[in-house]
Amino acid sequence: MSEKENKIVSTLDGILKDPLKLAGAVIGATAVLGIFAIHMHFEVLPTHGARAHLSPESALAMKGQEVYMQEGCQYCHSQNLRSLDWEVARFADADAYGYYPLPHMMEYYFEAPSMRGSERKGPDLSRLAGSMNREDLEGLLQSTKSDTLRAGHHRFGHLFQSEAGMSPLFLSWRVRMMMNARAPLSDSYQKSVFEQLDGQTRGDALVEYLLTLGRKQSEFAGKYFQ
Repeated sequence: MSEKENKIVSTLDGILKDPLKLAGAVIGATAVLGIFAIHMHFEVLPTHGARAHLSPESALAMKGQEVYMQEGCQYCHSQNLRSLDWEVARFADADAYGYYPLPHMMEYYFEAPSMRGSERKGPDLSRLAGSMNREDLEGLLQSTKSDTLRAGHHRFGHLFQSEAGMSPLFLSWRVRMMMNARAPLSDSYQKSVFEQLDGQTRGDALVEYLLTLGRKQSEFAGKYFQ
C-alpha cells in the first residue's frame, strides 16, 4: 500500500473512531448532497414544442402549496395517478385529457418540494382541476357539515376567515432562494408576490393551488392533441 493510500486509511480510521469527527463528517456530507440535489432539481430542461406552455403558476398558487403542506393534505391525497385503466377512469376525465391522462414530469417542473406521493387515503388529486371548479372547492373546504365522510374530513373554513399567515415578504424570500438555486423564475415574478397575496386568505391560496392540478395539461395537450 502506498504512502498516499496509508494516509487516506489513517484519516478515515480517525474519523470513524472519533464520534465528534464522525458527526461532523455526516453533517458535512448531508449538506453537500442536499445542495447537489437542489441544483439537480432545477437543471434547465428543454421546454419547447408541446411543453412550451408549462410556465410557473401564480405566486398565490405557490403560497397555496405551502398551505397544502401545512394542513397535511399530502398525508391523505397523492398526486401520482397510476397507469391503470380503472384508476385513470376513476380520477381523471379521459375526454378532457385525450391521450395525456397521466401526469407528466414537466407539469411539476416549477414545484418545490415535490408533492407526488404514492400512498393515499383519499382520492388522487393530480387531475382535480378537471373535475371540480372554484365554487365546488370553496364549498367543500368551508363546509360545516359532518354528516358525510367527505365533508367531515374537509372542514377548513377557518382558513378563509382572516389574512393571517399570508405575509408576502416570506414568500418573496422563498422565491429569491429558489432563484439562487437555479429555479427558472424571474425578478418580476418575485415582485408579483406582493400584489398576488394582497387581500387573500390561506383558504384562497389553497383553492388556487388545487385548481392548478392538471389544468394546463387539459387546456393544451388535452384540447389540442386529442
